[in-house]
Amino acid sequence: MRLTYDPENNSLRLVLDDETTPGYAMTRIQGIVDVAANGRLVGVELGASDGAPAARRRLRRWLDDPVAGEFTSVEPDGTAYIELTVGEPDEEVRSSPLDVLVESTADGELVAVVIPRHGPDYEISYPSGNR
Repeated sequence: MRLTYDPENNSLRLVLDDETTPGYAMTRIQGIVDVAANGRLVGVELGASDGAPAARRRLRRWLDDPVAGEFTSVEPDGTAYIELTVGEPDEEVRSSPLDVLVESTADGELVAVVIPRHGPDYEISYPSGNR
């Protein structure tokens, strides 16, 4: 899994492999972002039950991939948590709701999950390039 920064859209892109094929469809899915001290991105929870049925299927297929499984835990209710960094056990983490975008190709394969770098209640400054 690779995390990149898109300065044009001020967002972070989670890509499962090295595929650079641009996505053709974007679908919004509700989620929750966890941010620690100094804007460090801890992880993101994805509401896999939200969004269009086709987006849910693509997301589920992506989350079931063995590579994604190293970073992801999927709950029985269909939500998934992607852990991106690990901190101290007692560190304070703020959680904020957000809409993530599921980016897919014309043939329905999931390319990336796009996370806005900031919202009304959070700002991610690391690992997007600032530390």
